[in-house]
Amino acid sequence: MTIKQRKDKLISWVAGLDNEAMLCMLEELKKDSKSGLPKQILTLLDESNSVAPSELTEHTSSRNLLKGNA
Repeated sequence: MTIKQRKDKLISWVAGLDNEAMLCMLEELKKDSKSGLPKQILTLLDESNSVAPSELTEHTSSRNLLKGNA
């Protein structure tokens, strides 16, 4: 199974959760995974989380950028 398939399967499982305790455990795991990151990266992540969705830049393929089709 590819990494993408594994992530898709995990996302589907999380989306279907109806267990508050399990969701809390996943949120704690997410917080813990950030603890090893440098402070500058955490600052950037916090800033990006505070931006309104309408203000975000849509991701594009690097191939499209190189072709000038972005």
